[in-house]
Amino acid sequence: MDEDTEAVVFQSLFPNKIILKDTIFENIISKHFGFNTRLSLDIINSKFINNYSMSGFLFYTQDFVYVENSFFSNTTTLFKGSKCKYEIVDTIFENFYIDTNIPVIIDSRFASINITNSEFNNFKMMGSLFYEETKINLHNIKLNNVSTNSKGVIYSTFNNVQIDGLYAQDIICYGESGDSSIILFDSNTEIKELKINNINISNSFTNGPAIKITGISNEIYINNLNISNVKSYGPIIDNISYKTISSFSNINLNNNINSDRLECGNIHLQNDVTFYLNNSNFIGNINKGNGGV
Repeated sequence: MDEDTEAVVFQSLFPNKIILKDTIFENIISKHFGFNTRLSLDIINSKFINNYSMSGFLFYTQDFVYVENSFFSNTTTLFKGSKCKYEIVDTIFENFYIDTNIPVIIDSRFASINITNSEFNNFKMMGSLFYEETKINLHNIKLNNVSTNSKGVIYSTFNNVQIDGLYAQDIICYGESGDSSIILFDSNTEIKELKINNINISNSFTNGPAIKITGISNEIYINNLNISNVKSYGPIIDNISYKTISSFSNINLNNNINSDRLECGNIHLQNDVTFYLNNSNFIGNINKGNGGV
């Protein structure tokens, strides 16, 4: 399709509900793929392959987006807007190559994101998956062969974050030294919670801690975390918050390397810390600097 096309799917300034079901969009270049400031969008059992919008995103909305059993491959950033609610289920995202620092999947400030039973495969990006000022809930997610130059693959600030079921392998975070992680949680100036459960991370490299936590005050709950064969520039888990209550249970760190000679340990906490550690194992880990957990 000609790149001068204004909008492929729709363009309207009035409230609408759009349902895309059992549909394939492939090899499309347009100025605006789909644009509406007050749109409710459902995408069900559909495919988007090799689609590009000169605006830098496929869909713009400030309403509700529901995606189910769909497939996205080799496109520009998918969703842009603010104060949106996203519900994504049973969906595969793969072969994304974004050479700007904007979020790859959802570039929406003050949004609420719920993603369940979905995969992110073969990503080369400069930014994160989602805009950082969003509330993130992830359930049974797979990350495979993902590289980024950003501060975090999953990066959130000012919001609670819940991750229940994450399998990540072959992740490369090559951003600024000491400041590029798989998960970056920043509670900032508010008291926020990070809850992660059933997490498996393996065969990866981070140019900072694999999991980094910062902010004025926060509560951290980590259960059933398995990290193996990860080389990080810094501790595997680093909490540099000014005040934190952290509870870790069933933590298994095996055959990991902290290559930063100035930052010690596999788990590092500082400042005003209340820390609980239960039923955990640390086997075959290497610290190039000082030792310790």
